[in-house]
Amino acid sequence: MKFEIPFDENIYNEQMKLQFDNVWSEGFKKNKSKLYIGIPFFLLGILAVYGNGNIGYVFIVLSLLFFYKYYEYYQYYHKNKKRYFFESEKFSLEQKEVQDISVWEFKDEYFRYKCFKCEYKLDWSLFTGFEIIDNNIFIKTKDVNHSYIVGKSELGESEFSKIIEFLTTKIKTSA
Repeated sequence: MKFEIPFDENIYNEQMKLQFDNVWSEGFKKNKSKLYIGIPFFLLGILAVYGNGNIGYVFIVLSLLFFYKYYEYYQYYHKNKKRYFFESEKFSLEQKEVQDISVWEFKDEYFRYKCFKCEYKLDWSLFTGFEIIDNNIFIKTKDVNHSYIVGKSELGESEFSKIIEFLTTKIKTSA
């Protein structure tokens, strides 16, 4: 199967948002748990100190550590989010300027992707799975944070289904 897909800025931006959320969601949820643990520790510490218990200071110090770790990750998350969307927007403008048409080729021996900036021809052993999120197929590679994303709106219903069937025979699904 071979598809030539013209660049659509709206679809691209939606896919980049999905990609970012997919990669960062688990870490962001784990980070929130630090906040949920820190608050009760802080309250217990305040109550213990108020009741003249020295153990309260230990709880307050632990809660401050949890708050600091939460804040540290939060800053890291937002810095990376800003950088990611800046780079995505830059790439989007380049694709729009050259009126890019990407080529997606699904063969029994390999997967090939080509756009104006790069061309990849990858053996199926380099893929770890695929996932369908909001009518987009995320084809995951062994490079943890890299996926090839193609949407139903770009291909059409029947072609989208054909790709899913093909990928099922080639790589494991993770969702």
